[in-house]
Amino acid sequence: MKKKIFILIVIFIIQGFYLQHFILCKSFQSQFYLVPTQVNLKLVGDIHDDRSGSILAARLIHNKLTVYGSAIFDNYVYFFSLPFLVNSISFVGMVGVGIGFYYTARRKSRKILQPICLAVLCVPLVELFMIPKIPVAASIILFWLVFQFFSLAAWFVFLPSKFVNTQYLLCIILIVISILWYFTFSDAMGFYCTLPAHIH
Repeated sequence: MKKKIFILIVIFIIQGFYLQHFILCKSFQSQFYLVPTQVNLKLVGDIHDDRSGSILAARLIHNKLTVYGSAIFDNYVYFFSLPFLVNSISFVGMVGVGIGFYYTARRKSRKILQPICLAVLCVPLVELFMIPKIPVAASIILFWLVFQFFSLAAWFVFLPSKFVNTQYLLCIILIVISILWYFTFSDAMGFYCTLPAHIH
């Protein structure tokens, strides 16, 4: 058990280093939140580009409900894109989130993962509506804390009590990859948010 706790502490520290770069974001790229003006422009463009020949049919097909629903879905799933998770919570954190979803879906999660999984699913939905209205740092910390806690809880459930086995080997390999990725691609968050000029 002590060795398992030690591994979890190492994962927490690694993800803390990732947070240091994540927290430098001055603003998020628009794919992370809903921009009504962009959605409305897309709606108008879809109506005008429709070649069905009937304006009425075009308006029925391309309406606010479908366009906004599509935009919300696209923004929502972006929070779960593998490149974003790798650069925001590390390789080992991303795999931990995947393990958490697997255990929850298979109902092997015990009760510890189920409420956290619900929070993980809800946080991006909150973020895509709240990001423009709240401080960026608050938004980042909310996302990072929930996903980090879910990842750590999943690794806790996944790693057995005995130290020498394939689960620990996988975890250690991911830890090494996460450390190498951190020092090699330290400015990768620039793809997802605006960073201070000296970071680029």
